[in-house]
Amino acid sequence: MPPAPTYTEAAYSALDMASGRPVLVAFEYTPAIAGELDPVAISFLQRLAANNSTVLTISQVAAGVPVAGRAIEQVEELDSQALGYLPGDAIGLRNFASCIDAVDACANVTGLSMEEETQSLLGQIGLVIVLSGERDAIVNWIEQVGAQVEVPMISGITQAISPVAAPYIASGQLDGLVGGLPAVAAIDNNVEEDDNFVEKAMNSITLSQWMAVIVLIIGALFYGLAGLAPAGAKKQA
Repeated sequence: MPPAPTYTEAAYSALDMASGRPVLVAFEYTPAIAGELDPVAISFLQRLAANNSTVLTISQVAAGVPVAGRAIEQVEELDSQALGYLPGDAIGLRNFASCIDAVDACANVTGLSMEEETQSLLGQIGLVIVLSGERDAIVNWIEQVGAQVEVPMISGITQAISPVAAPYIASGQLDGLVGGLPAVAAIDNNVEEDDNFVEKAMNSITLSQWMAVIVLIIGALFYGLAGLAPAGAKKQA
């Protein structure tokens, strides 16, 4: 397997640099693409657990809240708090940004009511992680949150939208990027072979791709033969 890109190594370095500090993780994806992004999320969470970082989860996608919960459950000895669903798209994020690395406490943001402990953790955030397969989610977090706070931001995304994030890596607005399963597999060598979640997920996706190809071939043969049948019948007539 080829070595991980520099920006992927930078993402894991950012996780280590936030060691011992709270980390905000935005789960901006649904179960439909969990097969590709769950391994990325779990790889990040495992590193954060090892670094004794408290994880605060949040999502602007309603289905992202239970996705976050399931990912958290798969990581042992991880201290976490769920902030829940944040509505409002770009405006909601802009308001929420005032709570991150803030001097003054932020008691309430649209849709979120936070206890004093949570407010304190948000004020100490050492890293923001955005997990998504949607262009708008990545852009909104970078432009509405990343541009307003002096906190590093990294992203875990699907391979399909990696080109969207590339300019933000080049400009320094993103401090690291992990683009899908291959990027995780290239760098995450800290799991036992029998428990390699990333490898199993990659094998599952590869099998699904082969099955799709086989179905397409069978379908093409079926319709091709069906199209030849009437011609043969006419010749016999």
